[in-house]
Amino acid sequence: MQLIFIDDSGQQSPPREHLGELASVGAVMFPEDQVAAYSRQIDELRTELGMPAGEEFKWNSSKGSFMAGAGVEVVKRTRRRMLEIAASCGVSTAVVIWDRGQIGWPKERVAREILGYLYERIEMHLESRRSAGSSSPTSPAAAIGITPSGWLGLWTSRRSAPRT
Repeated sequence: MQLIFIDDSGQQSPPREHLGELASVGAVMFPEDQVAAYSRQIDELRTELGMPAGEEFKWNSSKGSFMAGAGVEVVKRTRRRMLEIAASCGVSTAVVIWDRGQIGWPKERVAREILGYLYERIEMHLESRRSAGSSSPTSPAAAIGITPSGWLGLWTSRRSAPRT
């Protein structure tokens, strides 16, 4: 069994030339038997840093947070350590990024498209491990069930709907 966490993000004005608004969605896929080990190691990292127990690790920390005030080198080392912990626990990821500046589709259509691409990647991941998955979405649009034989809900409707 894999536990899968899905989240969306975006960037209104990316700093690179010729890019429009970016929309993205990603998944982090944990082998079920590694969740406790990952959690324990992240808690140990939090203790090493002296980070408050209730504060969330974020890649881009909010102003006023512990990590925002920790300094650039501490943040870099922490990010690297978090990635090393994830790798040691067999965590996999998939991310889909869409440049809305290239195609003028409404946000809702872009969201359906990128979720479909993400679900396809997750399905391939599950099939390669011959595993079922359990999704824990962080956005309501991602609340869709997962099985090794296919995605339900939005994935099914995306594949059967005619493309325009």
